[in-house]
Amino acid sequence: MGRDAVAEYLRTLADSLEADSGVTLRAGEQSVTLTPPVRSSLRSRPTRRVD
Repeated sequence: MGRDAVAEYLRTLADSLEADSGVTLRAGEQSVTLTPPVRSSLRSRPTRRVD
C-alpha cells in the first residue's frame, strides 16, 4: 500500500470518527462496524519492510 493510499485511509477514518458514524473494518468478505467512545486511545505498531 502506497503512502497516498494510507493517507486517504486515515482521512476517511478521521472523518468517520468526527461524524460519530462508526468505523467499519473489512477483511475479505467479513466486516465489523465499531463505534468508539468519545474518549478513546490510539495504539500504533509501525513495522519496517525491506523491499
